[in-house]
Amino acid sequence: MKDHNLAEMIYYSGSTLLSIGYGDLNPIGPIRYISLFESFLGIVAPTVIFISEVNKKFKDS
Repeated sequence: MKDHNLAEMIYYSGSTLLSIGYGDLNPIGPIRYISLFESFLGIVAPTVIFISEVNKKFKDS
């Protein structure tokens, strides 16, 4: 297992959260489940925000 520096961890986290997933860094062990949850949040969170803003707009109209 290779030790990664903070910049690589932030890069991996960002590419996972934004659902880019370049594939140059791969999680090993239980961290895979955290990565899976983070990518889920990267898809669900913007969707929830978008839907709530659209609902606010329609309620105001």
